[in-house]
Amino acid sequence: MKKMLSLSLALCAGLLFGWEADMQNKKLQTGKNIVVLNEKNQWLLGLGSSNEQDTVLLKPELSNGEFILDTTEYFKKNVNGYISLNWVGPRTADFAKVPEGAKVSAKKNLAAIIGSPGLPAIQYCWQTAEGMTFARPHKTETRLDNGSIRITSTENTIPADATRVILRQIITKPGIYKIRSLSVTVSD
Repeated sequence: MKKMLSLSLALCAGLLFGWEADMQNKKLQTGKNIVVLNEKNQWLLGLGSSNEQDTVLLKPELSNGEFILDTTEYFKKNVNGYISLNWVGPRTADFAKVPEGAKVSAKKNLAAIIGSPGLPAIQYCWQTAEGMTFARPHKTETRLDNGSIRITSTENTIPADATRVILRQIITKPGIYKIRSLSVTVSD
């Protein structure tokens, strides 16, 4: 028992707090923009699409602590289209960046989302003076006991001069997608 406790404490010591949000008590704004707002009425999650006129075909809702998005009708009309879920809640300061003169950071950013099977990978994107960079998305998926999945993505190449960092997910298939929470942590 003491070994397990020591191991748990050592693991936790390697993680630095970042950012976390769940879908409890959030607000949904629809219309021209589909946005999930936090308790302070700030953007947490914004939706974009390949055809802005057809976003009215999306069926977003907040229910039982989940953001639910039905994309079925949208993709009937936009077979080759996409939906972009843009997580703008984390601050740039919540991410580890590459030190000046280095190519990668010794610390890793870990983004983890809890939701329904079929959710797309989490992609890191950052803004610098040179423009926007979209890191190659990758996905590690773990099934949870309640039928949900945990998708994780790591990144250690965010440059020191990044002025904005967002996370995004690109949906390219019809379906009903559910999201419970997203967290960003930094580990050694």
